[in-house]
Amino acid sequence: MRDEDYATALEELKDDYDGFLIIALPNVMGITEGLAEKLMASRRYLNKPLVCHIAEGGITARLTRLVERTRIPVYSSPERAVRALKALLG
Repeated sequence: MRDEDYATALEELKDDYDGFLIIALPNVMGITEGLAEKLMASRRYLNKPLVCHIAEGGITARLTRLVERTRIPVYSSPERAVRALKALLG
């Protein structure tokens, strides 16, 4: 899994779903701080709700700050992220 894989998946699925929950796994090789930029670029063309959960691991704190700077909300658990997405789609 790499940063680009998240962007590719969003591009491929953009017309099939009303919103997206990204679960980032920062302790997986290939996931870097560059993921924030990839998500920001994807958010520009999606025009749909996008929320994140970043699992605990190596660069979690830094990646969370970078993603939040792109105005994509980051939640502390997958369950909270699902509830937030549900509210946005409500």
